[in-house]
Amino acid sequence: MLGRLHLGIDASKDIGGSKGVLVRPSASVRIPVSTSVSLSAGAAIVWADERHTNAFFGVSAAQAAQSGLPVYDAGPGFKRVDLDLGASWMFALGWVSRFSVGADQLLGSAADRPVTERKIQPVAGIMIGYRF
Repeated sequence: MLGRLHLGIDASKDIGGSKGVLVRPSASVRIPVSTSVSLSAGAAIVWADERHTNAFFGVSAAQAAQSGLPVYDAGPGFKRVDLDLGASWMFALGWVSRFSVGADQLLGSAADRPVTERKIQPVAGIMIGYRF
């Protein structure tokens, strides 16, 4: 954390299914409005290895034969860019709610796959949590 700037990186590996790897560096800014309310804006980019992209975005020969779609080998690379705006509210001792809206832009193999209809995906969320 650098003042109000938060930098992070997440890495995950699927131990079932695709057995793929995702890496997600991110940056966000949180601005306090009052003692109980803060606003935030963030961005992240997601990189995926070939196992992940082929499992979720590839079209195998068998799938192509059944669907009529062309065979598609999804390679490794950047999968998407995430942008979000949010607001957090501490409404009681320890209790917090968060509201967020944003958009994810598919990139590379994810955007180019034969079944992709929309490259931009809207995202919204509501969360209630308790801080210990």
